[in-house]
Amino acid sequence: MQILIVNDTASSRNLLRQMLAHCGYNNSVDVSTGFAAIDIVKQRNIDIVLMDILMPEMDGYKTTKIIKQYAGDNHIPIIFVTPLSGEQALKETLECGGDDYIGKPLNFEIVKSKIHLHARIRELTQKLYVKNKELLKHNRHLQREHELVRCFFDNALARSYLDKRCIRYNFSPMSAFNGDLMLSRRSPCGGLYLLLGDFTGHGLTAAMGTLPVSQVFFEFTKKDLCVGDLARKINASLNRLLPEDLFFAATIVEISATGLQLELWNGGLPLSVIASQDGSRINTLPSQHMPLGILDECEFDSNTIRYSLNKDDRLLLYTDGIIETKNPHGEEFGEQRLHTLFTETGDHLFEMVHDELIKFRNNPDQQDDISLVEVFCDKLPETE
Repeated sequence: MQILIVNDTASSRNLLRQMLAHCGYNNSVDVSTGFAAIDIVKQRNIDIVLMDILMPEMDGYKTTKIIKQYAGDNHIPIIFVTPLSGEQALKETLECGGDDYIGKPLNFEIVKSKIHLHARIRELTQKLYVKNKELLKHNRHLQREHELVRCFFDNALARSYLDKRCIRYNFSPMSAFNGDLMLSRRSPCGGLYLLLGDFTGHGLTAAMGTLPVSQVFFEFTKKDLCVGDLARKINASLNRLLPEDLFFAATIVEISATGLQLELWNGGLPLSVIASQDGSRINTLPSQHMPLGILDECEFDSNTIRYSLNKDDRLLLYTDGIIETKNPHGEEFGEQRLHTLFTETGDHLFEMVHDELIKFRNNPDQQDDISLVEVFCDKLPETE
């Protein structure tokens, strides 16, 4: 415990130094001016300051303001030693940032008790200060990790084929990171690969799988791998890299260059919907497999569904965050309500789904990541 005595009178400094030594505080330092006090505070780890008020060049009030400003969150108790007493002395002490005062003539027991009190406060605030610095460092490290994961996610999305003439999508993450992932790429034959998936959980943990999935997806769609084998490759990567409690429900689709043939593998996501653009026809394709990352290679089933499309068909994929949204009575939004919205015509599907969910939920707090993708199968532009 290092105590700084600031007083322009040598006898006063000597008296305080002796009192502190008698209290067991032998590690004190004394100066005669406010400027010297500020320099000492900047150079040493001062725990308590005993401050005189009336000093030449810079009084105790101004010195205190500068010390407090310099210390910032590192609390340094400043106790005024003054002949002034009463409410006015306390008011001026607090206004300039002081923490207490000791009246003159000095009373040893009062000096002792106030030093002990502020020494304890200083000890506690120092522990808090150190913890806060550690927390700040940890938060900065975590923020950096968040930035890296966000970079992975943004880069994966940026590599995707997102021509608005044929693909529209809407993501609404529950937290800072989206546990849902959408990737798309034109195939070498002029068709379209599309993946929509939902990692277990939410936030940073769920977003961790973005990198391995996007790496496998873009590497093997470039090689024109069939959908079932692409699913197998992603499963093997996730099975090798992810912990047992993290898996990836996903739908992987390839649409032919003509827009008339569709091949689909669905492991754990809700029904895939094929609807005419005028809303008159709706067909559903169910999930037939376990989510990715759970099964070993020998257990994995790569069988797909093949479907013949009509000229005006659109494909609608969504994660369970939509249909599992609950209202205050615990009722789920459900697939029937969502599919009814799919029969609506016009260009405002995403807005309608969003508004209906808000109205149904009747609560501002989102309960899960929400993703919806619409593909106009017959509007794939010709590749160059």
